Amino acid sequence: SWPQHTSQTLGLSLQYPADWQKYENNKSLNLKILNATSTKTNLAGQIAITKIANLKNIPLIKWLEAKKDELKNYSTDDKIFYLDGQPALKYILKNSGRNLDWLVFIGFNKNIYQISAAVNEGGGLYEPVIDKILSTIKFVK
Repeated sequence: SWPQHTSQTLGLSLQYPADWQKYENNKSLNLKILNATSTKTNLAGQIAITKIANLKNIPLIKWLEAKKDELKNYSTDDKIFYLDGQPALKYILKNSGRNLDWLVFIGFNKNIYQISAAVNEGGGLYEPVIDKILSTIKFVK
């Protein structure tokens, strides 16, 4: 019963929990879950999806090798997995104070999609939700 959002700008659709907030501009889509505390509301976690042009259609692995210095604070097992049939790799932030902080890169149609996920608290609670959100991604073909 999650709402579905289709982004013409990003060229994808996905579903997300109804209690998450959605914000989209011409560069990215952000989904946020807020956690109410005693007197204020804090950001508990978020997903941000950004589309990066890959006009030379460089394979994902080679594209990521060129970004090695930018990703030096992240680790990966280099195991490719697939989202909507497209190759993806996950990078996890080393020594993060958060329970969950990672990047996923996906190659599709001369673009690289960067999906960042961060959870300030309750990482064990939100990781399955974030994985489920990611599993609903469908690229506009």
